[in-house]
Amino acid sequence: PGPVLAAGGARAVSPERDMFDDFLSDAVVGARKEAAAAASAELSSPVEVILPPEKGEGLKISACFQRSAEGQLALAMTLENLSAAPMMGFAIQFNKNAYGIANQGPLQVVTPFFPQAKCQCVLPLHTGAEKSAQRALQIAVKNTVGVYYFATQFPLYMAFTSTGAVTDRKEFVTLWKSLPEAQEHKFPVPVVRNCSTTLPEPLVTQLRAYHVTVVVQRPADTQLNFYCST
Repeated sequence: PGPVLAAGGARAVSPERDMFDDFLSDAVVGARKEAAAAASAELSSPVEVILPPEKGEGLKISACFQRSAEGQLALAMTLENLSAAPMMGFAIQFNKNAYGIANQGPLQVVTPFFPQAKCQCVLPLHTGAEKSAQRALQIAVKNTVGVYYFATQFPLYMAFTSTGAVTDRKEFVTLWKSLPEAQEHKFPVPVVRNCSTTLPEPLVTQLRAYHVTVVVQRPADTQLNFYCST
């Protein structure tokens, strides 16, 4: 799932237009506003059910990742007790993962957590824990009823920061050339129309909102090659 900056209503799309056309059209309207707010905007991933009640003995957990304007990562969770009994003694633990992500504090749930109750909490995260090759975030939640294990994917764009990009062209090219070819991957992206010489500013602004900086743009025949850093 992709990043979420704002919510909006659905609308019909003309056959002559594609999804990227609509994105650019919408982006043009708010480009200046987004450019000013990009560095200070809070970023959130889509909300997902990470623990369904049938696997949590009535405990349901919906969550999304958040990144504050200051760069603080967190897991925003909504817990629901869909069982017939109260729950107490909540705790959470992250398994070792490739990002070094772990909870920065305890899981704070008001107890007793009565049946049909709902609790919203924000769990601060840090990236200084011991790492492993595991890319999925494996999480365990415990209460007085039982221990529940589940996994979720961490959206990589949530880890990008405003200070991590290499913006100097010469430095970027040097780093690019130093990478082994085995680490180079190619994949198709949606076509951006009418940008054979330069990327539309609204697209650059949108990328900047996710701390992705366009460093170099090079026209090549009928296509445009552009290089980004984060």
